[in-house]
Amino acid sequence: MLRLSQIMGQENALKTLKAALPPGQPAHSYLFTGPDGVGKRSTALAWAQALFCAHGGGDACGSCKPCVKVEKGNHPDLILVKPEIREKKVKEEIDIDHVRDLIGRLSYRPYESQRIVAIVDGADSMNVPAANALLKTLEEPPGETVIIIIASNMDSLLPTVVSRLRTVRFAPLPYGAVVEILRSQRGMSAEDAKTMAALSKGAPGSLGEEALPVLRQDRARAMEFISFVADARGAEAFRLATELDKSADKGRADGTLDMIREIVRDIISIKVRRGCDKVINMDVSEELEKLSGRLTQRKLMMAYDAAVNAAHMRKWNINPLLTMGLLYQELKER
Repeated sequence: MLRLSQIMGQENALKTLKAALPPGQPAHSYLFTGPDGVGKRSTALAWAQALFCAHGGGDACGSCKPCVKVEKGNHPDLILVKPEIREKKVKEEIDIDHVRDLIGRLSYRPYESQRIVAIVDGADSMNVPAANALLKTLEEPPGETVIIIIASNMDSLLPTVVSRLRTVRFAPLPYGAVVEILRSQRGMSAEDAKTMAALSKGAPGSLGEEALPVLRQDRARAMEFISFVADARGAEAFRLATELDKSADKGRADGTLDMIREIVRDIISIKVRRGCDKVINMDVSEELEKLSGRLTQRKLMMAYDAAVNAAHMRKWNINPLLTMGLLYQELKER
């Protein structure tokens, strides 16, 4: 488990949270919002540990009894709520029973600490009855209580709920920070860490290592297809489209189309900014620079729009061969 000092790339969020540690005073309720995989849950747990720490100060010590209990997941004053599939329901959600259980536990005094900390993870999945049930507790929090609502998309929450929460925003992490996290915390090799950092788009928690080979292949196909467009190599472009069409996993065509759009966006950035400092696929920046020299800015803008349209076509289940064939033809004729 990470401590606040080990959370990387979220300085703005950490500034707000550290100010609420002793001798400061936390608010009763917070909304942690930002993309999946950028460290919202890790930060919530690290902050809870610091709030419970027997030694106080700007971070958890990690060794006192409260800190150890938080790390082992058995602190009696830390409540974790997350989406589940209940009864005959087919999707994970936080329902009114979850919230009623939470409200019941919040009605008691803390067992060991000065306060109770409740973390509601995946609040995007909270249904309307559950949100309405939680609203009164947010309006009148019982005693020394800190409630942390974690949601990737704050628009999925009722406005009345959001208005009663102090918002703490989490952003995608800088490329260098993700590389460091993957190497120091996951033990990945330098090469894999650089690739994963790029493919995760600043959200290292959004991808498992098992996804890396597949995403690498999707990107390689995308760059190959763009190269075929640049050189008007139609036969090879259609060969690639045919391979995707014959693949048992049609999702790979969708992954390739997504990557085409992303790669084109990176090349446009290189053209406009005359450098690679803002590209997503930083680990292949040299290859992107070479591609940028073979395509005009106008052609790239057209390619981006065409890739977006091709992705929409796939949503209608139009087969990959036709989708990518039309994409190539549209770009060839411009």
